[in-house]
Amino acid sequence: MKPKMKHIKWILPHAPEHPVTCNAGYESTSWMDLLEIPIKVNSPDNGLQQEESIQKIHELIEKEISSGISSERIVLGGFSQGAALALASSLKFDKKLGGCVVFSGWALPHQQLGKILDTSINKEMPFMVAHGKEDNVVLTENGIFVSNLLKQANAHVNFHLYDGMPHSSCPEEINDLVAFLKETLP
Repeated sequence: MKPKMKHIKWILPHAPEHPVTCNAGYESTSWMDLLEIPIKVNSPDNGLQQEESIQKIHELIEKEISSGISSERIVLGGFSQGAALALASSLKFDKKLGGCVVFSGWALPHQQLGKILDTSINKEMPFMVAHGKEDNVVLTENGIFVSNLLKQANAHVNFHLYDGMPHSSCPEEINDLVAFLKETLP
């Protein structure tokens, strides 16, 4: 993507290691504790590590703003846990952002995003929500739920479902991302 998007700086943070309940408490790379897999819309959520992870993302954003980047030129995005984190982080950030990309993610129940959307300064920014129809890790119902949640708040949502795609990505999704970023960050 870099040759197509030379004006974009990519920052790809890595999750820290934490004990993860659904992995029998073993430490693994994780932005937050997960109680079960597959993740459904009504999966339980204890909220562990979520606030710390959101704070880390907010600190990364503030660092870019301090370096002279306008907050409205910053798009958050992620895949799976990273997507759930990007969605919560963008809606909880106190300055206008450029957009948010949610690949195979979900709305973290503990973060009560439906309530946050009412007052979020970022509810009107563009969102790209994309999910595979064959995802058996973060069930497809999550992508539909996130899209509907955002649309109910009158957010600008670019929603995509991909036939045959499991908990992964595909060339069509990447092409849709490039189009979204070209429109969002011209």
